[in-house]
Amino acid sequence: MGDARGAVDRMLTRFGLAEPPATARLVDGAGTTPASLLEAAEGLLRESWRGGDGRAPAAAALALTVLGLDTAAREDPSRARLVLHLQLADRTLAHVYGDFRTAPEVRHHLAAQTQHRSPDDLVAVAAVYPSGPAQQPFRPADPLEHRVAELLATLPPDDPSRPGLLARLAHCALVRYECGATHELPVLWARAREAFEAVTPGHVDAPDAGRVAVLAGVAQVRAHPRDREAVDIAVQAGRLALAAASGRTMGGLRDRHEVRGVHFALAVALMCTLPRAPARATIDEAMGHLEAYRAEGLPDEDGAYEVNAASLLAARAVIAWEVADAAEAERMLRALLERLPPGHPLLAHIAQKAAAVGELRSRMRLLPRALGSVATRFLPMMVRFAPALPPVHLRTPLPRDDVRAGPAPAPEPVPVPAPVPAPGPQPGDDARDDAGEDLLTRFTSAFPVPPELQPLLRAMAKGPGTPQGIDPAFLADAERQLRGALERTEAGSPERAQTASLLMALIAMRYTADQDPAVIEEAAALGDRVLAELPHGTPEHARLLLASAPWQHMRAVLAMDSAALRACCAELRAALDRLPDDAPERAAGEAEYANALTNLAGLTQDPALSAEARRRIADASRRVERTPGLTDLLGGMVASYGHWADYTDATVRGDRRAARAAEVALAAEPGGEMPALRFEVARIAMADALEHHDWAAAADAAARALETLPSVASLALTRQDRRAYVGGALLGRRYAMAHLRTDGGDPEGAGRPDPLTGTSLGRTGCAAALAAGRPAQALALLEQSRAVLMGQDLEARADLTALSSAHPLLAREFSALGRRLRRAEAGEDVMERHVAAAEWEALLMRVRGTAGFERFLMPPTEREMREVAAQGPVVAVNVDRLRCDVVVVTRERIFHVPLRELTEGQLALRAAEFLEAVNLPRSAPEEEHDRARELVLDTLAWLWRTVAEPVLTALDLTRPLPGDAPASAAPRLWWSASGPLAYLPLHAAGLQRKHQLPDGRTVLDRVASSYTPTLRALRHARQISSGRTGGRLLAVGRPTGTAGSAGTSAREIAAIEDALGGVRALEGEAATPERVLAALRTARWVHFACHGVSDPQDPSASRLLLHGGPLSAGDVSRQELLYAELAVLLACHTARTGHLPDEAAHLASAFQTAGYPQVVGALWEADDAVSALLSARLYAALRAPAPGAVAPADTGRALNHVVRALRTRYARSPAAWAPFVHIGR
Repeated sequence: MGDARGAVDRMLTRFGLAEPPATARLVDGAGTTPASLLEAAEGLLRESWRGGDGRAPAAAALALTVLGLDTAAREDPSRARLVLHLQLADRTLAHVYGDFRTAPEVRHHLAAQTQHRSPDDLVAVAAVYPSGPAQQPFRPADPLEHRVAELLATLPPDDPSRPGLLARLAHCALVRYECGATHELPVLWARAREAFEAVTPGHVDAPDAGRVAVLAGVAQVRAHPRDREAVDIAVQAGRLALAAASGRTMGGLRDRHEVRGVHFALAVALMCTLPRAPARATIDEAMGHLEAYRAEGLPDEDGAYEVNAASLLAARAVIAWEVADAAEAERMLRALLERLPPGHPLLAHIAQKAAAVGELRSRMRLLPRALGSVATRFLPMMVRFAPALPPVHLRTPLPRDDVRAGPAPAPEPVPVPAPVPAPGPQPGDDARDDAGEDLLTRFTSAFPVPPELQPLLRAMAKGPGTPQGIDPAFLADAERQLRGALERTEAGSPERAQTASLLMALIAMRYTADQDPAVIEEAAALGDRVLAELPHGTPEHARLLLASAPWQHMRAVLAMDSAALRACCAELRAALDRLPDDAPERAAGEAEYANALTNLAGLTQDPALSAEARRRIADASRRVERTPGLTDLLGGMVASYGHWADYTDATVRGDRRAARAAEVALAAEPGGEMPALRFEVARIAMADALEHHDWAAAADAAARALETLPSVASLALTRQDRRAYVGGALLGRRYAMAHLRTDGGDPEGAGRPDPLTGTSLGRTGCAAALAAGRPAQALALLEQSRAVLMGQDLEARADLTALSSAHPLLAREFSALGRRLRRAEAGEDVMERHVAAAEWEALLMRVRGTAGFERFLMPPTEREMREVAAQGPVVAVNVDRLRCDVVVVTRERIFHVPLRELTEGQLALRAAEFLEAVNLPRSAPEEEHDRARELVLDTLAWLWRTVAEPVLTALDLTRPLPGDAPASAAPRLWWSASGPLAYLPLHAAGLQRKHQLPDGRTVLDRVASSYTPTLRALRHARQISSGRTGGRLLAVGRPTGTAGSAGTSAREIAAIEDALGGVRALEGEAATPERVLAALRTARWVHFACHGVSDPQDPSASRLLLHGGPLSAGDVSRQELLYAELAVLLACHTARTGHLPDEAAHLASAFQTAGYPQVVGALWEADDAVSALLSARLYAALRAPAPGAVAPADTGRALNHVVRALRTRYARSPAAWAPFVHIGR
C-alpha cells in the first residue's frame, strides 16, 4: 500500500529541495514493506551525514519512516527501529540544518506510538526515551533505563540509533555520578566509550556522543589517574564534539550551552595529559578552551573557570618559569577564596592549591631558572586532582547544605486562567474604545501619519482581536487606500516610509484570516522594496527596518528557519544601534528584538538565548516606563512580550509550572481577553502538554481554545471568511503522506481534497482527553470543533417552543434577527453584517440572563448528549495522529472503545486509494475496474475489522438480522465520523464478497445506519421535525445522460409518481434555480434527479446543475423551509465533504440547515440506473404504512432495507450500492 516515491516527492516539494542522484537511487530501491522502507531510510540517513547539503536525503528518510509507521502492523518487528529512525531524521533536519518545520508533527507521531501500549513496551520506549525529560540531579534513575538496554540489544551492531541511545544512558549516569553515586562510574564509562566508538564524525549524534565521552573520560581519569586510555579518549571525544557542532549549518546554536561544557571538559582532559607529557602548547590549548567556556555562558558563580585557569597558569609558570603567571594564579585563587560562600565544597582544595602556588612563587624569586627537582615537585601539584575532591560538576549544580537527595517538595497550586467571558459585547467595551481613541492620539503625535490616513488608522486600531479588525472586507478597502497613498508619495521620503509601515501591518493582518504564509512574505517584500529606496545607514532607513523586521521575523518563524531568524535578529540589532538612544522608535524596536530572540530560543531550545531574551525585554520595559507617554502606548505589548519570553524560557528549561503561570499571565494582560489571543495561547499550551505527554493538560487547553472559536469566527463575517478562520484555527499542519494522487480518476480535478488529513485541534484534544480517561470531555471537544459553521446556522433556526411559551416577545425578536442575519450574509453591506452580529450576541446574552434559559444554545451537557441517544446509540469516531477511538453515546452512559489497529496515516492512505477506485472513469480498461472492485471490497473488510466490528461488539450488536426480517426490525445507529474517515462508507463496512454474505459480518446486516455531523445537529433535526404537517411532494429533474440525453432522470421521477402520486415535477427548462427555490418553500419531500458538483475548496459553492444556472449549497442553506421532511439527493457525491472534513460541509448538510431533518445523499457518483432503482424501491417502502413497513419519519431503516436488496443484485460491484447514506434524525 505504501508509495515511497510519492511520499518522498511530496516531502521534497514541501521543503523546496531537489533530489540528488544518490537520494533518488535509494528511494527508487525502496520496497513497500516496513522493513524495506526502514532499510532505505537508514541508507538515506547515512547519505545525509556524508557532508555537503544533506537535507534532501534527511527529508526523504523522514518521509519513508512516516510511511513505514503508517503502513506497518501494530506489532510489526520493524516499528521500534522506524520510530528511532524517524527521530534521527528529524534531529538531522533540525540540529544539523536548522530546519524545524516537521518537528511538531514528528512529536505528534511519537506520542501516537505510546497509545494503547504499556510504558515499558519497546515501541513506547523508543518513542519516549530519546527525547524524554533529562535526568534530574539528586533523583533516582529512570525505570525505563533497563528497557533501553534491552532495546539496544535488539538493534543491529551498526544501527545508527545506537550512539544516541548509549550517549543518553551515559549522560543520565553522569548526572547521578556527579550527585555522589560513585558506583555509577563503571557503567558511565562503558556506555560513553561505546557511544564514542560507534559514532562517525558526520553522525547527527556525534556532538552528544563526543560530549558525554569527554565528560566521562575526565571522571574516569580523576578516579583512576593512571588510565592513560581514558585521557586519550577524552581528548579525542572533546575534539570530535566541538568539530561536529561547529560544522553545522545552524552553527550549533541549540547546543551553545552544551558546547560550553565540552570546552570546559576538554580543557580538563588536556590538563590530565600534562603530568606525563608537559607541553606549553597543551597548556595554551587548554587555556583557549577555558576562555571559550567563560565567553559562551553565564557568570561563573562556582569558580570553575578561576580554579582551573589558575592551575593552568601555575603549570605554565613551572614549565616556562614565568613569575608573572604564578603571581596571577595566586591572585585568582585568593580572590576566589574570598568570593565563595562558607561551606563551599571546593574551598579546602582551593586553599591547598593557593598555598602551593604561593610557595612556587617564593621559590621562583630565589631561583633564576627552573630546576628539575622543583618542576617535578610543583607540576603535579598544579594539574593533578586530589583523590578527596568531589566530582567535577559539569552537568549538575554543586551540592549545597540546603539541597539533599530525596522526595521533591509538594507542588504549589498552578494558577488557573480567568473564566472565558461569554460571547458578545463585554462590560467596559465603551471604555476600551475611549482608551483606544486616546492611544491613537498619542501614537499620531509621536509618529506622524499623513492626515488623510488618520481615519484609516483609527479603523485599524480596532486590531485583529475584533470582527472589524479581521473582516477581509474592511481590510481590502483599507489596503486599497494605503496602496493609493503609497503611490502618491515620493520615493525615499519619510512619508513614504511611514505609509509603507502602515501598509505592511495591514497586509499582515490578512494572515489572521487565511493563515497563508504568502501574506507575510508580501508584507516583508514590500518592506524590502521601500528600504532599497532609502540611503543605507540613515535614521529613516533604520526606522523602516524596525517596521519591517517583525514581518521578516514572522516569516522566519512560520518557516521554522533558524538561520533566517538569526539574520533577522542581527538586522534588528544593527538598526537599533543606528538610532539615537532617545529615539521614540527605540523602545518598540528593543521589544521586537527581544521577541525575535524569544522565538529563536524557542525554535532552537537554547536556554542561554531565552535568558538573554528575558533580559532584553526587561530592558525594553524599563525604557518604556521612563519615557513619557510610552507606557500607555507600548506597555501592553511589552508586557505581553515579557510573558511570552517567560513562557518560552520556562518551556526551554522544562519548567512546566512556570510555563503555566506565564500562560495565565499572558491571558490576563490587557487585550488578553481578545478571542484570537486566547485561542493562540491555549493552542500553544496544548502543543506543549502533548510534547510532555500530559494528556489532561492538553485536553483542558484544547477546551480553552475551543471556547473562543465562536468569537473568532464571528457572524459578522461572510460565510467564506468564517470558513477560512475555522480552517486556519482548527486545521493546523497537514501531513505530506496524505496527499491524493491526481493523475486521472477525477474529471473535475477538484472533486477530492488535496490532503486527506491533518491536525484538527478538536480531534487532537479529543484524543488527549481519551488518553486521560475522560470520555465525556472527549465527546464535548468533538462537539465544539465539528460543524462549527453549520452549528452557527442552526442556532439562528433553533427550536423556540420553550422560549415562545415563557417569553414570546424574546422569541419573536430572536426569529426576526435570525432572518436579518441571513439577509445580511447574502448582501454586500459590510456594516449591516457587523451591526446584526453585535445585536445577535447581545440578544443571546439577554436570553441567557433569563431564568430557565441560562444554557440557551450552549453546547449540550452530558445528560443532554445521552438524551439524544434515546432512539439508538450515537458513535463518534475520532481519528487523530495521536490515537484513534470511538466515543459511544447511549441513553445510559458515554464510554469509549479504543481502535488499536487503526492509525490516521494508514486511514488517509486507504481513503486516497478508495476514492480513486470508486471514481475510476467508466472508460478505463476492464482489468483496472477489476482491480478497483477488489480494492473496494478489501477496504470495506478493513473498515469492518478496524472500526465497525469493535463498535458493534461493544454495543452487543453481534447477531445479523434474519434474511426475511422487515425493515422496521433493524436497530438504529448513528455514525459521526471525523478526519479521513468522513470519506469512507462506514455503513457498508463488512465482509461483502458474495461467499461471505451468509455469515452476516457486515454493518448492513446488523443495524440501520444513519449519519450526523454532531449530536447538536441530530437534536436539532428531531426538534424541528416534530409536529410538521402539510407540504407538497417535489421532484426536480434535468437530463443526466450523455450529450444532453434524458438519461434516467425521467425514469426516477416516474417511479416517484407511481409510488406516491400527487408529485409536482419541475423538469427540463422548468427546473431553474429560481423556480426550484420558490417550490422548496412549500415542499415536504423533494427529490433531485440531476447532476451535482462538489467544490472541496468552497463547499458553499457545491451545486446542483439546473436549467439556466446552478443551485448552490449556499443558496439552499440560507432558506428557512417550514414544511421540510425529506430531501433525496442522488446527484454526484452530494454527501462528500470538502477540505475541512470535520465541517461536514456539502449539499446534504445545506438541505439540513435549510430545515430538512432527513437527507438521503451519495458519497460518490452513483450509477444512474442504480439511482433510479433505489428511488423506486425507497419511495415504495415509504408510502402508506403496511405491516412491517416503516413510517416516512424512519427513512434510515427504509434505506438500509433497500440497499441490502441492491447489494444482492449488484454483489460484484460494491461501488454501485455502497454510496447511499441517510443523514439526520
